[in-house]
Amino acid sequence: KDLSIEYATYRDKTLPGSEEKWKLKISGYKNEKVAAEMLASMYDASLDQFYLHEWDEPDIWPNYYSSKTWNASQNFVKVESNLKPDVYLESKYFEKTYDAFFDFSNRITTVNAYGRYKIEGIRQQGEKDEGIVAPMPNKVVLRGMASMQKESKEKSLGNGDIFVLDSAVIAQGNPQTTIDNSAVQIRKNFNETAFFFPDLKTDSNGAIEFSFTIPEALTKWKFQALAHTKEGALGYSSKEIITQKQLMVQPNAPRFLREGDKMEFSTKIVNLTDKELTGQAELQLIDATTNQPIDGWFNNMMPTQFFTVAAGQSEAVKFPIAVPYQFNKALVWRIIAKASPTGGGLEGAAFSDGEENAMPVLTNRMLVTETMPLPMRGTGTKSFSFDKLLKSGGSESLQHYALTVEYTSNPAWYAVQALPYLMEYPYDCAEQTWNRYYANSLASFIANSSPRIKQVFDKWAESSKVSPTGGDLEGALMSNLQKNEELKAVLLEETPWVLQAKSETEQKKNIALLFDMIRMSKELNSSYDKLKQMQSSNGGFV
Repeated sequence: KDLSIEYATYRDKTLPGSEEKWKLKISGYKNEKVAAEMLASMYDASLDQFYLHEWDEPDIWPNYYSSKTWNASQNFVKVESNLKPDVYLESKYFEKTYDAFFDFSNRITTVNAYGRYKIEGIRQQGEKDEGIVAPMPNKVVLRGMASMQKESKEKSLGNGDIFVLDSAVIAQGNPQTTIDNSAVQIRKNFNETAFFFPDLKTDSNGAIEFSFTIPEALTKWKFQALAHTKEGALGYSSKEIITQKQLMVQPNAPRFLREGDKMEFSTKIVNLTDKELTGQAELQLIDATTNQPIDGWFNNMMPTQFFTVAAGQSEAVKFPIAVPYQFNKALVWRIIAKASPTGGGLEGAAFSDGEENAMPVLTNRMLVTETMPLPMRGTGTKSFSFDKLLKSGGSESLQHYALTVEYTSNPAWYAVQALPYLMEYPYDCAEQTWNRYYANSLASFIANSSPRIKQVFDKWAESSKVSPTGGDLEGALMSNLQKNEELKAVLLEETPWVLQAKSETEQKKNIALLFDMIRMSKELNSSYDKLKQMQSSNGGFV
């Protein structure tokens, strides 16, 4: 009952976003052809760090094994030895230390053509730093490595022609060369599941072929296959496949940002080639709602960083940014890297990679709603003073959002809308049973004292019977938002408007159900009987 799963075509490494076509062959216990069905899927293997996901073959066949065990005590004699050496040898601990080769604070560094620092020598004790800099054109702005943690202040090193700022080498008066990024693969699809095929079937040769597009994440994927036949023969197989590129950018982006945050957006540049690569990485910030660049707004003053990565190594590149206040919407970030073997130049770079993703920017503000009742009975004029609104101008943090006036000719309607809430308590304690009794009593009083309101409830109940599944309700049971055709086409598809409309429609259904006279009488008696049983002999309720 064992099936064998063989891989006719399979690659353990591929490019992100590549089109793959695999072929598997399924055979029986003695390598015979079988007609089988297979369940196959592939997901990001890093998820196994949280919870291991593995399919187990169903245990539908009995296992036979011998219950006889070897009894060592009946076949061997056990003798314990108590002899110990007379002298215990003491082990000695050796600690070996070395003098430091040099003091890192006394390094002499130069700047190559791409603005990257390299160690050139060791400053002797007492030797002064005369600003040793590689030969550069006149009027040069010199920027240090982005990975340096200290903040460098603007400082003159020579005759006023060289300045130290913070980023890459930029010739003063000559803007940086803009590199064409149109040919760079910018990875956007980071689905954690590559595919899920539940019912793949073998052909006449016992083979299964399927195609898929692997997501664009740089990671290790886990493939699983579980095959079975009508006779209950089973087979399981698992493989791993890695998506990678010779040059890779692996950003370390936060889950979200807040207004006013200041941070260094870091990314790792990985070189999997056998040569040293030199190139540049670029950070682009885009407003997700308008698709417009907002680098200046985020103080992304150094959007381009130069790097040199040794063969088989990685380097970190950091972009300092500051989130502006009053920006609290979705942000799209994009990092692009292009590189060539050192000394080859960036024109027509041989290697490239890019990654793009969205990130929310959360507000530091909280919506505070101040309400004030304006009761009016009969005709006449009445004055109301919004004191908190008048004093709001003295606040430095307050920002006005909306001013809303609600009007109702019958304020008691708000109490009617709240009655179903009292009926929906999930527990049967004395307090909540009393709330149900109270809601039914009040509903019964309203229905008996106001026949017109009772007619409205009966109309709602009749509409509910027409569409019991809650489909496209027409008439009274539709919420006010659903009746507005202009808003319905636009807002009803978006949250929270669609949720509000559904709850309003559901609320009307519940009110109509509450005012069902037969149900009302039954619920009233049931709640009263429960309360009576809960009452203690002294009149109290536990």
